[in-house]
Amino acid sequence: VLAAQAVTEERFADLFSARIWIKFGAEHDACVRCDAVGEAVPSFGIMATARDVGRWGQMCLQRGSWNGTHVVPTAFFDDLEQFTLNGPHLPPESGAGTLQPEGTRYRSYFWIPPNNGDRAYCAHGGMGRICYINPKRNVVIVMLCSWPEHTLEMVSSQWDGCLEIAKYLSI
Repeated sequence: VLAAQAVTEERFADLFSARIWIKFGAEHDACVRCDAVGEAVPSFGIMATARDVGRWGQMCLQRGSWNGTHVVPTAFFDDLEQFTLNGPHLPPESGAGTLQPEGTRYRSYFWIPPNNGDRAYCAHGGMGRICYINPKRNVVIVMLCSWPEHTLEMVSSQWDGCLEIAKYLSI
């Protein structure tokens, strides 16, 4: 974030809005968490409406394209797809891996569920929010939750539930 701001001399919020958010038709502003000195820290979370998160997920499902406009380079999704098939699993002792099922992968802010023949990937937010993207089944699922805590069992059941919904919708 800081490097992008330094190179462009624009704030993260303005960059993100102009280069991504507006291009896929978001209806509402998003909120980006900031650190103690007021710098945007998008890896902490970007809060948005379910419809806008769904549009973003659809743009990802369409490999970066929205209404004929390339919002994110296709190469980003080529890399992510290859990683869903061949990338290393998170080691059990990693900080990120402690709340993820065994066999989980992580790449470019996306979580990749274990046993993933569908090449699905997820963006996770705090308190159980998720945008599940399943290219094989052509499905995007958005959940806005407010779990009091984030447990391994909750993540596993959420991913399993998303896969079952995707299977049902693609029949």
